[in-house]
Amino acid sequence: MNRLFIFGIGGTGARVIRSLILLLGTGVKINADEIIPIILDPDSSNGDMNRTLDLLNIYKNISSLLPKKENGFFHTKISTLGKGNSELDDFQFRLEKIQNLKFRDYISYHSLSDKNKYFMDLLFSENNLNLEMQVGFKGNPNIGSIVLNQFKNSIDFKAFANNFSKGDRIFIISSIFGGTGASGFPLLIKNIRNAEKEIPNHALIKDAKIGAISVLPYFGLMQEEKSVIEKESFLPKTKSALDYYEKNINSSLDAMYYIGDNISKDYSNHEGQASQKNDAHFVELASALSIIDFMDKTDSELQRGANFKEFGIRVDTDDLTFDSLGKKTRDTILFPLSSYMFFIKYLELKLSYAIKRKQTWTIEGEKKIDENFLSLPFYKNYLTSFNNYFIEWLKELGNNNRSFQPFNLKVSEKNLFSLIRGLKEKTGIFKRKNFDAFDTELNDYVRHISNELSREEKFLNLFENATKNLNQNKYEIGVPNA
Repeated sequence: MNRLFIFGIGGTGARVIRSLILLLGTGVKINADEIIPIILDPDSSNGDMNRTLDLLNIYKNISSLLPKKENGFFHTKISTLGKGNSELDDFQFRLEKIQNLKFRDYISYHSLSDKNKYFMDLLFSENNLNLEMQVGFKGNPNIGSIVLNQFKNSIDFKAFANNFSKGDRIFIISSIFGGTGASGFPLLIKNIRNAEKEIPNHALIKDAKIGAISVLPYFGLMQEEKSVIEKESFLPKTKSALDYYEKNINSSLDAMYYIGDNISKDYSNHEGQASQKNDAHFVELASALSIIDFMDKTDSELQRGANFKEFGIRVDTDDLTFDSLGKKTRDTILFPLSSYMFFIKYLELKLSYAIKRKQTWTIEGEKKIDENFLSLPFYKNYLTSFNNYFIEWLKELGNNNRSFQPFNLKVSEKNLFSLIRGLKEKTGIFKRKNFDAFDTELNDYVRHISNELSREEKFLNLFENATKNLNQNKYEIGVPNA
């Protein structure tokens, strides 16, 4: 196993990375020692991007307090390109000379000769030339392809090249129906496959295993009179881009994934900045799983121009649950997501009470789980924030169209094991119920915890094992790859 560099281009790229990080936090396995997400978006105040950047930093803060481990919550290491360089320690690919500039200023339109101005006028409309670039390319890949071509000379691309080692892989996330993703994806592929000799590790980069997912239309936009983005243009742009990819891009990739949905919800038409913060969608979750599938493939299975994949569900319904998914998808996410949801429900409904009543698992050993522990940054700031993001993500998935609602989020202390929709708890006369069963697992396992573990390690280790046993004993859910 080696490292995976993930380029998330535009709003869709940021949203797919958001789903991936939440999956990894629950313990979903990816066959990589370390992943390095890099978000590329000209709109530095984009709501989708900044929410994902915040989540990435929260995850990094949590995992920095934990040792390297093979499985369990937060076991995958996530890093930046920084390596001690604070300028690069934020998961964001910087684009220069676009802030507070119109496209006409970026191309120095005013200094062109009359003939060149006439030529530019043929290529770009007046609206194109007056585009404010700090809010993105508004569905104009012809503009994005010019602006984004700068990244081959950027400090971030050089840092990526400096960091790249033999055996590392690359994955690129983009949409095909917008501006940033549709223009950035082909340019990024071109600059990687044609890496110049002046670029560090250029030979390794040129020959790297590269996977990509191209997200087809899966949502619409409400009609907005002043907006230049129209959902009617999504399909024509998609058809045109698919033809271009077939002729110019696909042969450069070792694995190409396509995904979209014909059931879609119209979002508010925000052209960018903080107001562009779309609800999570199942297509983004499935797109994140394509990255995991790519990393499961051996080098010999990845042959340039030979692997093309789509995603399908087992049951075509507007209301997806775990049972609606294909076996591989279900087996990949059912156990870790369910374990993590039991963990969250205990923290939400029982943790304070357990500490107050001094449950055995809270006082056993040298590292006690007490009120002081709840005030530590690990719990109060990082873990609580991650869990809030996780619940927000699930609610958005459930409210979207099509919806994915794997859990009954409103379960109480009295019906804990109705948490997983579509799965019934195994019952029996002598079986402990609800949180009594949970506490029994915690109290039994705490005696096996080493005193050498930190309180953070002990806390997660306890719940990883307790929820594992609950899943296996109450539902017979097997551990993936066990």
